[in-house]
Amino acid sequence: MSKIKLLLFSSFTGILLALSWPAIGDTLITIFYALFPLLWVEDYISKQKGFAPLQVFANAYVGFFLFNLITTYWIYYASDWGAAMAIVCNSLFMSIVFLLFHMTKIKLGKKEGYIGLVVYWLAFEYLHLNWELSWTWLTFGNVFANKPSLVQWYEYTGVLGGSLFVIIMNLLAFFALKNLEYKSNIIFKYIAVMAVLLLSSFGVSSWIANDVNMDGEQVEVVIVQPNIDPYNEKFSE
Repeated sequence: MSKIKLLLFSSFTGILLALSWPAIGDTLITIFYALFPLLWVEDYISKQKGFAPLQVFANAYVGFFLFNLITTYWIYYASDWGAAMAIVCNSLFMSIVFLLFHMTKIKLGKKEGYIGLVVYWLAFEYLHLNWELSWTWLTFGNVFANKPSLVQWYEYTGVLGGSLFVIIMNLLAFFALKNLEYKSNIIFKYIAVMAVLLLSSFGVSSWIANDVNMDGEQVEVVIVQPNIDPYNEKFSE
């Protein structure tokens, strides 16, 4: 397969991630297989002769750049320079994480590589939550922002628990689809595990939500929003 076709295929990861995101596509189901195109490209490149980390990085950057561009283009209305930096740098950080996964997989083996992907990504998101360049809108766990009833267990795991859930589901989907060509029951095992995880997640969330005690004193809350243009007027003085 040509490098152009690989880049085009990688771009589907960015599009699928964006389609999953709140206020963009909000088609939540796509988040569970959005990483498949990029994982497939990395697997394809790994099987070719030669050592091509830059090719993996380039494909990862295309996918993550599209994800960042589609979901955070609106920063441009506040600051064109800020938008460019946020999109370019955040795509870079994500691509470096994916490259580390690829390097670990090549050096230590597939099992260690895929475990590394989980560890590296969660470490990156944790760092992104706590350092001076914090930009947490694209933390994978935030994809459920419009569906809080599905992830009530966040009260125990935090948003990174959601990120772990998303990555594991993507890896299971990748392993299942990768084995479509083989006459084996292994694909059904992966699908079964995905189904159990989904049902367990939604079941636990429902149980937690139903267990909430709503009795107590009622209060009125008033939210006041000043009628000020946040992009221009607030900077006029």
